[in-house]
Amino acid sequence: KAQKHFPDVIEWRADYTCYSDPEKTARTYTFILERAEEHPVIFTYRKKEEGGTSDITEQNRIEIIKHVIVNAKPDIVDIEYNSGEETVREIVELAHANGVKVIVSWHSFSRTPWHDELIGMMRKHRETGADIVKFATMPESPQDPLQLLGACSDFVIETKTPTIAVSLGETGKMTRVCGGVFGSCMTFASLASSGSAPGQIDSEVLPSIFREIYN
Repeated sequence: KAQKHFPDVIEWRADYTCYSDPEKTARTYTFILERAEEHPVIFTYRKKEEGGTSDITEQNRIEIIKHVIVNAKPDIVDIEYNSGEETVREIVELAHANGVKVIVSWHSFSRTPWHDELIGMMRKHRETGADIVKFATMPESPQDPLQLLGACSDFVIETKTPTIAVSLGETGKMTRVCGGVFGSCMTFASLASSGSAPGQIDSEVLPSIFREIYN
């Protein structure tokens, strides 16, 4: 279904399976990767506190991520900065040793920090060795998406670090369309009607919008 919409990248949200078995998760990722043809597949087992759907323990979740890195060698793996700095650095080191790229992410469903705080947090994410930094924040006002995009633009100019910046919900939806103008390197479209985050645009609609803006 995803391939019908000509994505550049596919993300597998493994937490939606609620798997607790690392081996089963790795086999499933490999199964998906083999059928994704030339598309890179992001492996994400999202933390419950940051929008994940599984009730497995944090120890089990980290065990799964490490097992998938070593045994399935995903194209890209996502790990939340709030998993703990030591854990994140360990994941990054393990991933790089296995030829895997890493997104270090932060999701806030309650607020959008101000510009300087965002820049400081982005720098800390980069210091873990992340290949890509991701920030998804909930706006409390129409100014908040602009705060996030401004911070993204300044951070990318300063560090040349690939950065994903997404403002959530209806107020932030425009960032999913115009984020690239401000240096955000990726956006997420929804294959399912409900999506995996508030404000996602349907994968049937987004490509036509992009053609108008970026071509």
